[in-house]
Amino acid sequence: MACVFNTREKSQNVTNHDGRLLQKLVSGWEQLAEARWYMSLRGHHRTSGTEHRVLLKFRWDVARDDVFGVYRCDFLGMDKMLNSVTESTAEIELPNLDLAAFLIKMKLEHRREIIHLNRKIGALENKLISQGGEVDSIKKDLENATTVYLGVADLNSSFTRQLDDVSDDVVLLKLETAGKFDKLTFNYIVRAASEDTVSSIAENIVLLGCDIYSVNRNLSSHTETLKNDVYNLIDGMASLEKAITSTEFNVSSLHTEVVLNLANISYLYRETESMKHDVTSIFQVSKSNFEVWMNSVDL
Repeated sequence: MACVFNTREKSQNVTNHDGRLLQKLVSGWEQLAEARWYMSLRGHHRTSGTEHRVLLKFRWDVARDDVFGVYRCDFLGMDKMLNSVTESTAEIELPNLDLAAFLIKMKLEHRREIIHLNRKIGALENKLISQGGEVDSIKKDLENATTVYLGVADLNSSFTRQLDDVSDDVVLLKLETAGKFDKLTFNYIVRAASEDTVSSIAENIVLLGCDIYSVNRNLSSHTETLKNDVYNLIDGMASLEKAITSTEFNVSSLHTEVVLNLANISYLYRETESMKHDVTSIFQVSKSNFEVWMNSVDL
């Protein structure tokens, strides 16, 4: 029998200095055991529900008839105002059951709890497997983001090359135009009195106009292409930024969830092992008590 401090239960006591285990008899409550100490209950995160502190234990080597009955624990301490406070637990009955029925009931109860814990462990393992699929999906998203980034880099390189080509075309056009004007001026001076000169000048002007028109069309085409490339570059960078942000968020969330699930699995595994140990201990004690009882019976 143990008196345990449960953090999920509210307590007026700030400190405890005395614990008592009582058994209810016909004459009233009889004290079986007492433990004195000084213990502060502050700073133990009472709302977490993960801390159980055993304050007092009492053990019977042999389960005689007088063991069975009603029990409770009393705790003496002080509250925040330094007033003495005595708190009592709820009354718990230890019924006198048939040994075989008791063992069967305990084994069935522990088996149900172990099955329940195994199911929870299986569910968490399945969840981890599904999260493995999510990790693969995130890896694919990262690969796609890398592909988009490389595509944007190629687009930027193409944009730079096209801009260089347009610059070269403009330089060539200037040189060609200057050369044709120089040639036109020279022909005009040399053949100013000739009728053929006028015709040649007109032809050269027409050809020059066609060349200028062609170059202007090429410039317009290159300008439009560059505008489209710039828009594509902006869209690609925006998509890449969204993909990277989404991937970082998914990786962070998945990492947190995996850590929590692993902690839950570890906790359930420890609970299962502890439960198995308790079942074994109960069985050994019950077996010993049964052997003592058998030896005491006059057959």
